[in-house]
Amino acid sequence: MTEPMMEKKQVELGTQAFLVLCQLFDGCYDELSTRTELQHVTETIAAELLSGVAFLKEQPKPPKQVAIALALPELFFLQKLLKEMLENVPEVTAQPKSREWLEECLQTLGRAVLQ
Repeated sequence: MTEPMMEKKQVELGTQAFLVLCQLFDGCYDELSTRTELQHVTETIAAELLSGVAFLKEQPKPPKQVAIALALPELFFLQKLLKEMLENVPEVTAQPKSREWLEECLQTLGRAVLQ
């Protein structure tokens, strides 16, 4: 892959949005990790999200934002996953706040892709 594709971009998400993203990804992880063509991107995203969770656990007071670093393939993949969830899985968006946080994630990932 070319260098710009592998360059990691820093993405800052609100803490609640980050936690909702983690829950969503955790719910999809088992299925995604069994698909050979998605294993690498799935494991890379999972490792970065776990790193963010570990960071949160270390903080005496929860910060307002959590930063994660992902390359373009992971950013695109997460963006696509979020769009599909928002459009096709009513349980994900049943609570207005959850939908709001997922939309925040989607907007933040979109800005990172364009940088």
